[in-house]
Amino acid sequence: MTLPGWESLDSVRRLADFFQIAGFVALALLVVFEVLAHVYGHRMDALIEHHQQTVIADLQSELEKSSKKITTIEAHQYPRELTANQREQIMSKLKPFAGNRISILGVGGPEASGFGQQILETVVRAGWHLDTISLHRVGDTPKKGLVFAVPDPLSMSPAESALVTAFNGVGIKVSLDTGKDVLYVGIRVPE
Repeated sequence: MTLPGWESLDSVRRLADFFQIAGFVALALLVVFEVLAHVYGHRMDALIEHHQQTVIADLQSELEKSSKKITTIEAHQYPRELTANQREQIMSKLKPFAGNRISILGVGGPEASGFGQQILETVVRAGWHLDTISLHRVGDTPKKGLVFAVPDPLSMSPAESALVTAFNGVGIKVSLDTGKDVLYVGIRVPE
């Protein structure tokens, strides 16, 4: 079997030139395709890395949110307590006003009454007198956190201001309401 133009010098010369040029074109196309494969390969790697970083950042954000939720839930599993340091700071603010009178009412269930007992002990140790004590009140509208009912929240006496400042100063927020010097210990509120 012989190839077309095998016997003709003119055909062989033309076919040899054609195949030589075709070989160079094929080699050039091979180089172009290799360069394109290399460029797109790097782009693919960059996109994969970016996608992975985005997924990792999203997962880290979700982890932080979950950790905060867990911390909040764990913090609310345990009853509120006054630390020894908080008790000392509160007493130091209240002692200059020893002899003042206050009522303490627990209106937030068992957890509030335990916390109210600690507050009661601290206030008494600071020299204050108690008018009414009821740490297990039922039927009252539950209050949230500590609520101090005073005759005029806009014009408090120095003793009333000292009580609010003492608790706020140790990180225990006290809300104000209108009433007759009653400290309501209500249900725990999330920080």
